[in-house]
Amino acid sequence: MPADMARIDAVRMLVAQLAPRRDLFREYYSFDVVRSVEARRSWTPPDVKPLRKQNMVRQSARRAHFCRKKFPINIASIPEE
Repeated sequence: MPADMARIDAVRMLVAQLAPRRDLFREYYSFDVVRSVEARRSWTPPDVKPLRKQNMVRQSARRAHFCRKKFPINIASIPEE
């Protein structure tokens, strides 16, 4: 995304890109985890398939420049494979 892109335009672009993948979480989390109160209150690791740290870093680097201060990504807490 261009550095001079307005935040609202960046959000619209991300929504357009990610909306078709809105069920992506199901690859990683079971229904029981998603519906649990504990998982809604704090970080809960996936119970179906582990997150790949390298993929998260690559994907977040592409998107995070415009929202890094508001939505910090703490990848240190994600276990290595």
